[in-house]
Amino acid sequence: MLRSILHKKIESNKLCSEEIVELSQKLDSLILEYYRNEKYGREKK
Repeated sequence: MLRSILHKKIESNKLCSEEIVELSQKLDSLILEYYRNEKYGREKK
């Protein structure tokens, strides 16, 4: 969902390249955190 919003904003040229990089990094870290939580959450149960 976030990725599609990001692509729409890029297409409409409302984001500069620095913002795109920053948002991409934030998105990647959120995804990594989510998968880490999923993995460890299953192991605890």
